[in-house]
Amino acid sequence: GVPIGDFKILNIDWVSRRADVGWDIFHPYRGHGLGKKIVKAGVECCFQLLNLRRLNAEILENNAGSVKCAMGAGFVLEGR
Repeated sequence: GVPIGDFKILNIDWVSRRADVGWDIFHPYRGHGLGKKIVKAGVECCFQLLNLRRLNAEILENNAGSVKCAMGAGFVLEGR
């Protein structure tokens, strides 16, 4: 397989079981629906393997692709 992007897990708080997450889809692979798959897999890893219960993703308002990926993976908009 060829890497198409990455999913990052940052600032894990093991006591409250939360973390910050982010992702990047490499430029040639954007716009093909692959971002949603990466984010869903990353979220599943955080909840199932790391036993986390809350993930935070700070996304710039004008980054429509990342917002779409987040919403498709179950994230909820909390503020702007």
